[in-house]
Amino acid sequence: MGGVKAAIEERKKTTSHRNTLVAELDADVLVLALGRVPVEVSAPPGIPVERAGDCLSPRSLEEAVLEGTLAARRALDRVASR
Repeated sequence: MGGVKAAIEERKKTTSHRNTLVAELDADVLVLALGRVPVEVSAPPGIPVERAGDCLSPRSLEEAVLEGTLAARRALDRVASR
């Protein structure tokens, strides 16, 4: 939980990540996928969470990408409806 809370509180700081697909990418959130064992963490109060991919159960790459795309659309719809 400390990592999630710290990441949210520190979101104004920047990080550098080497990416061979794009030179620079602006983002509000950086999600790291580390390890193969899921860890259930509660989101801080007031922060909505969309779950997709392997956090639900083991998935293929195609299923995880589809679920991530659908989760992103739901999140954007939620922001747009405010």
